[in-house]
Amino acid sequence: MPSRVESLELFRSLVKYIRTLEHTDRRYLLNRVRAEFRKSNEVNDPAYTEFLFKVN
Repeated sequence: MPSRVESLELFRSLVKYIRTLEHTDRRYLLNRVRAEFRKSNEVNDPAYTEFLFKVN
């Protein structure tokens, strides 16, 4: 199961990447990333949490 630190690192790296993009709707992408991380924060199943971490 990914640690909280690993999850935060993934979140931060996604946000940094989104900020480098041009010709995209950055606000939309940031909102999507935030929403997905909030949703995954409520997951209690370790196997599913691991799956979400690998997929993202």
